[in-house]
Amino acid sequence: MKYFICLIFISIQLCLSCKNKELKPKSIVIENDIKPLNKIIYQVHLKQFSAYFLPDSCNCQMNIDLLSGGYLKLNLKDCRGEMSFKFIDTIKKNEIEGQYINSLDTLKRYSYERSAIDGNEDISILQYFEPLPNGIWKYFKKGKIIKEEYYEKGIEKKMP
Repeated sequence: MKYFICLIFISIQLCLSCKNKELKPKSIVIENDIKPLNKIIYQVHLKQFSAYFLPDSCNCQMNIDLLSGGYLKLNLKDCRGEMSFKFIDTIKKNEIEGQYINSLDTLKRYSYERSAIDGNEDISILQYFEPLPNGIWKYFKKGKIIKEEYYEKGIEKKMP
């Protein structure tokens, strides 16, 4: 019984000493910068494929099915959209390979929503990143290159 009372007393003392300490938000190190753990991850919009997605993490590989038929294989390097990709059209057997660089900033658009419960409509603002095409994009048809395009920070240029 003495041990039990002593254990309760020690537990109470530990709790009281913890309450007096100031709790600071934790940080993680990403690319030599200190970022807060509660960093918001925004959706990414790939305009060329009419696709929005929410990254699983800031450095991951993802597959996204598209409504147009086909899917995207993404190798995401940053939450703002830097990635390499491969688009595979399962219907026409076409493919596109290329890269994106980070979006310069978040963009905004209205998002219309309808409640499944009561049918009420609401409008909100959706913030998202829209990365810029960059480098050489290769277009394939049945495994053969049919076209190449060159981009610099989202602007199509002549091949170097």
